[in-house]
Amino acid sequence: VVHPTHTCDRISNKNSTVCSGNGLCVATDTCQCHSGYGGVFCSLSNCFGVLSNESSVCSGHGACMAHNKCDCKSGFGGNDCSLNICFGVLSNETTTCSSHGDCAAPNTCDCKPGYAGDDCSSVIPTGGTIQVSPFNGTLLVTKFNLTTHTTLRPQLS
Repeated sequence: VVHPTHTCDRISNKNSTVCSGNGLCVATDTCQCHSGYGGVFCSLSNCFGVLSNESSVCSGHGACMAHNKCDCKSGFGGNDCSLNICFGVLSNETTTCSSHGDCAAPNTCDCKPGYAGDDCSSVIPTGGTIQVSPFNGTLLVTKFNLTTHTTLRPQLS
């Protein structure tokens, strides 16, 4: 319990808002911050060991709103904003990039061989044959065999 009367940032040590409401005024202009807060008058939140006024707070991809509470910028997620988001899926989820790639940056997938597209949902044919036949002056595809890196082998006839 603080008995002597003194102020921190011109606020009485008896006032609940002293030290930004996040600490105790233990001597004139000397705050003792509660866990999770820092700065001269305890006005800075601490997010995962980094104070809210540092550029690296929330992995550099968000703002520290309260103790260990990051508000992530668009394209980033996770408790500390360290995860990219690709098309609504966090990069550490198995379904990111249609389960066929890695989320390298927000909405930027690095597709595994045999897959393409923004979200790696398109299959790239790696081989196959097309059989065509003449039909009324045009060519008609009569057989199409697709080979991919997957087990898909659709045949159209």
